[in-house]
Amino acid sequence: MGPLWQEIAPVTALFRARNPHVDLRMREVRLDEPFRLLRDGEVDVALLWLPVEEKDLAVGPVTFTEPIVLAVGRKHPLATRSSVSVAELADENVLPSGLPVPDYWEDAVSPVPRSEPERGGTTPTREEVL
Repeated sequence: MGPLWQEIAPVTALFRARNPHVDLRMREVRLDEPFRLLRDGEVDVALLWLPVEEKDLAVGPVTFTEPIVLAVGRKHPLATRSSVSVAELADENVLPSGLPVPDYWEDAVSPVPRSEPERGGTTPTREEVL
């Protein structure tokens, strides 16, 4: 589960202490099929990035938030900047595209249309994106 496990470890420990009879298991949700495990009944709960706009799924409370930071090579033109706008990232390969994720996810992460074709490959998990 990568870095997310450290964020939710206190919550899962408390849940296990309060519900020792429940068999709590963690599974990684792939970016290219974020809702399948819920819809197929393979999991009862999923921790997902917002927004979630699926009519057949109920969205619960926000459990934690993550700051978004820019990570680039030392020689990249944006490397020395103290802040960068979303518009300035329009020509950058910010998030691997081509995955069958909801359009509203890509719009939320990259709301500015790209001016040239995307470069790079795709990855199926959040950790591989990072």
